[in-house]
Amino acid sequence: NLQGRKSSSLLTEFNYFKGMPVSPGHIKRVVATLAGSLSAIPCLAAGSWLSLAGKLHPMLVHFPVTLLPLALALDVADRIRKKDEFRQVTRWLTTAAAASAVLALIPGWVLAGQEDYGTGTIDIHRWSAVVTTALSIMAWIAGKSGNEGGRTSGLALATITVVVTGHYGSMITHGEDWWSSTQPAPDQQISLAANSPADQLMEQNVRLRSILAHNCYSCH
Repeated sequence: NLQGRKSSSLLTEFNYFKGMPVSPGHIKRVVATLAGSLSAIPCLAAGSWLSLAGKLHPMLVHFPVTLLPLALALDVADRIRKKDEFRQVTRWLTTAAAASAVLALIPGWVLAGQEDYGTGTIDIHRWSAVVTTALSIMAWIAGKSGNEGGRTSGLALATITVVVTGHYGSMITHGEDWWSSTQPAPDQQISLAANSPADQLMEQNVRLRSILAHNCYSCH
């Protein structure tokens, strides 16, 4: 009964967006309603087959990450050229993006409730995913009802939030220094710049000889 009332409230909020522009107040209401519907998921998943759904999150999450920017790019291309060449494809992509966002969000919510991720990064990741899903569905509803401006703005905002969501998801899986760790330290940059090609070749030659001496010379 309670779940039915939450679903009805969620549909009411989404249907309200059919002819309305994107506004912070409406986005906030939709996110709050969607979050209320998600609150029951950990309880339903505990000790049931739904607990396995969390394992699907790493696979499903790639679909909205790809489909949202692609739908936005085609939508903007039509607007710039004042044509409707990609209109039908954009509708299909927006539908697929919204559906895949929901399919990625639910297993992700289950997984976050099963593992001990602490707080901070995981909270930002979860709530930015909720915002992304809400915006994706709002964009789909707007486009379906002929509100082209609402679809474009919804896709644009969802594309921004999906980048934020993906960034914090990477921090969870690869560590909080996943981005900075790929960049050379300042002292390493200075060292690389100072060494000439001849010096670098000499250093590599010494390292190679050391490897051969420790592993090959005793048998060969």
